[in-house]
Amino acid sequence: GAGNKFYFKESKSPEHARNEVLATILYETAGADILPIRLATGKNAAGEDVLGTASEWREDFTDFDPQDPAMRKAAFPDFAIHAWLANWDVVGLVYDNLMVDGEGNVVHVDTGGALKFRAQGEPKGGAWNEGGSEFATLRVMGQAGEVFGGMSTTDLQNSANELRKMSDDVIRSAVERVMGAGADGTDMVNTLIARRNNILNVAFGEGQFVSSGITAGRSGLGKYGRRHTGEPPEQRPEPSHRTTTQADEVHASVVDCSGP
Repeated sequence: GAGNKFYFKESKSPEHARNEVLATILYETAGADILPIRLATGKNAAGEDVLGTASEWREDFTDFDPQDPAMRKAAFPDFAIHAWLANWDVVGLVYDNLMVDGEGNVVHVDTGGALKFRAQGEPKGGAWNEGGSEFATLRVMGQAGEVFGGMSTTDLQNSANELRKMSDDVIRSAVERVMGAGADGTDMVNTLIARRNNILNVAFGEGQFVSSGITAGRSGLGKYGRRHTGEPPEQRPEPSHRTTTQADEVHASVVDCSGP
């Protein structure tokens, strides 16, 4: 509508765009704090339509400060979901894939590096697999390590508990919304189920994170944290808008769509 702003990003390929939409649907279904996205089109420098993703921007967003212990703590509850979806770019190069809303919740705004693709659109190949090793690596590597490296055993297990709601049927339904019920969709479903199982096993089974007296669910309400209700995510219509993007690169920007 008039006055709205959208975060639009041109995708490297239609497959990358659909991959990002699927990742966002899985985030939403798992109850993560995520900026919902939909497929959208924009214009490149040659005036041609380009496929990308778009979401309505929120004016209450402020920058995430990785040096703020309270903000880092507020990002912990969604960690296992990031690991499950192999979101290598969860934090962003300059910590810009995490934003803070007006209530102090940490919101993820870009899922381009999740599932089968790297953030710039290159396939991960065999690095996208059933292992779920990101549950360890995202706490020690790069910008993500700076944000999630301080998670305690309790933090890790509380985060992993969020994956319990992602039953096989819930995963299958979410994947089929984007990929259908063919071979590619089946492969995605099977990989996601295996990754969920492996992460839960590491968090609660024979792995290194075993601890007693863990409280299930999320804790720490108030500033920089809230409890999810478990209600289904709001279904938002696909935004229809046009904007200019660069034809030769992945381009992300906040676009003012006010006016007719």
